[in-house]
Formats: sequence, structure tokens, C-alpha cells
Amino acid sequence: MALNIIYGEEKYFQSFHQTLDAVAKEQMHLEMVEAPTLEAVTNFQKNIITKNWPLFYAIENERVLGWVDVSPFANPRFAHRGTLGMGLAKDARRKGLGKRLLQKALDHAKGIGIEKVELTVYPNNQPAKRLYENCGFKESGIVKHYRKWNNQYFDVIQMELFF
Repeated sequence: MALNIIYGEEKYFQSFHQTLDAVAKEQMHLEMVEAPTLEAVTNFQKNIITKNWPLFYAIENERVLGWVDVSPFANPRFAHRGTLGMGLAKDARRKGLGKRLLQKALDHAKGIGIEKVELTVYPNNQPAKRLYENCGFKESGIVKHYRKWNNQYFDVIQMELFF
């Protein structure tokens, strides 16, 4: 079966949860060390779908290999901005899949009136940083000591894209 990029569907929530958990357990790219409960993830995904926010899955053989979402801010003064979240299973990286996912989400975000997408990326995640740069994101700053894990501090690069 071919790989497809689809808008989020409930039938894939469990597979998404498994992929999210695997990426989280790498303890490198996401701000969690394991996925929230399946119920919490399901509620979050349903909320995104109900509001028609960007949410796309990369699917192959009924398995979610990766995802991307953009969540607008709730405050009406910031509603023109959205925060990007994405991840890819380890075996799906460096194959051009991230760019396909990201482009779908950005097109959808623009289509629903989001004017600016923001994200954070760790400096050691150069493949992700290059992906974002290749899709038009620019660095807007660095947050020192953004995360502390196992008694080690990590800085983060803030990036943004204006449409």
C-alpha cells in the first residue's frame, strides 16, 4: 500500500497514540517523555478536527508514521497565530515525509486565516531545523535553559513563518 497524507481521522487515533508514545520515549524532540493517555490524546485530536484546525497524518499500511498539527491561540488578540507540533516515527525520518506533512498543514493553516505559525526546535535537531528553514521559517530567538531533563539544561530555537 502507498503512503498517504490524510486529514486526521478517528480510526487512526490509536495508531497515532502509539507513534506519539514512541517519539516521546526518545526523550529528545517532544516536551513529553511518554504520550498522555489514549483518552486524553483522543480528546485533543477530536477538538482539533471539530474546529477544522490543521491535523494531518502520514499513513502507510494503516499505521501512522507521522503527524503535524497547528493549534491557534485561544486569546482573540493572538488568534492570527498558531503553534506547530509534529513528529515522525524513527523509521520514517529523512525520506521527505516531514516536508509533505508540513506543507499540507501550512496550506490548511493559511486557508483558515492563520497568518503566522510558530514552533520551537532543539539546536541538536538539525534535520528538523533544515526542514523548517526549507519551508520558509526564520529564527526569531533562542530561549536559554528552556528545558531541564536529567539535570541537563537544553536551549531551544524559536522559529516563525508569516504568510
